[in-house]
Amino acid sequence: MKNKKTIKIISAVLMLGMTIVFSSCGKTNTASNTDTSKQTNKSVQKEKDDLEIKPLEKSDFSVDYEGVVLNLGSNIKELVDKLGNGTANEKNNFGFIGWDEENKNKFFQRSYPEKKSKLHIINKVNVIEGISNIEQINFGEVGTVRGIKNGDTYDKLIGIYGKPSEEVKGENDSHICIYKYENKKLIFNLDKQKIIKKILLEYMEKANLK
Repeated sequence: MKNKKTIKIISAVLMLGMTIVFSSCGKTNTASNTDTSKQTNKSVQKEKDDLEIKPLEKSDFSVDYEGVVLNLGSNIKELVDKLGNGTANEKNNFGFIGWDEENKNKFFQRSYPEKKSKLHIINKVNVIEGISNIEQINFGEVGTVRGIKNGDTYDKLIGIYGKPSEEVKGENDSHICIYKYENKKLIFNLDKQKIIKKILLEYMEKANLK
């Protein structure tokens, strides 16, 4: 009788042990499957996000300020008619900053508004034809068409604009992201923490001033 009881006890212990082992294996497989599922979902989401980034278009290379849409090459007269001269006045020679190397064009800089300026513009005046066009725009405190502004991060920039046309290292571990479209480029200057500090819109071939 004692032998039969002993055998029953041993059998019960073995059955309990096997149950625990199978249960543990099930949990391990479940955890493994969960991790794999999470990684797959992340990959799918990344591919979806990449597809949702809009391709660059003409409107991305413009600035909307106080209801005035500014483009490189736009006549400065439209801006002046609507918003005035900003910081450009007789005392500072209307913001004159120099000539080009061929002495054909004069360059002027103005900022808006006149006090606590947020937007900075350089315009070129062809002295022969008398035409004055916007040559460069420094966004200052104004955001881009897609809502990126100074203080935003590199990750946010890439998430909205996608991979830059060109990425280069600047001085003091700074970082520069350049997006190109036709003959224009949108430049994001970031510090070593990859925080945006300056946004510029200018032509591919920038004029050299004397």
